[in-house]
Amino acid sequence: MAKKPPEHEKGPHWPNLEEQFHASKVIPGSALAKLISENQDFDMLRPEEAHDKLRLPPWLRVYWRKKHPEAKYSGSDPTGGYPLALRDLYNWMVSHQDLKPEEPESHEGGHHGR
Repeated sequence: MAKKPPEHEKGPHWPNLEEQFHASKVIPGSALAKLISENQDFDMLRPEEAHDKLRLPPWLRVYWRKKHPEAKYSGSDPTGGYPLALRDLYNWMVSHQDLKPEEPESHEGGHHGR
């Protein structure tokens, strides 16, 4: 019978797509579901990011890193190199799963820009 490798040799446990959708209460077929599906390249992340305390889902970290490859993502930095506002962005994405900003209220009969 083969022995199981020690925890540190197995590598990080990243959540599967279904677990990620459940954790973020994703609406199937939404723009957010598509964004999550397109950002599953967890090999871009440091293994310890699977268990850190930042409360940022791995797909969002991958998305951010793709957009900002020039940043330093150090384990010695308490933020991991991610901006603190990324948590706010995540919360907005979950509450606006079409990923479209709300339209400003129009004023019927008004003359805008004149």
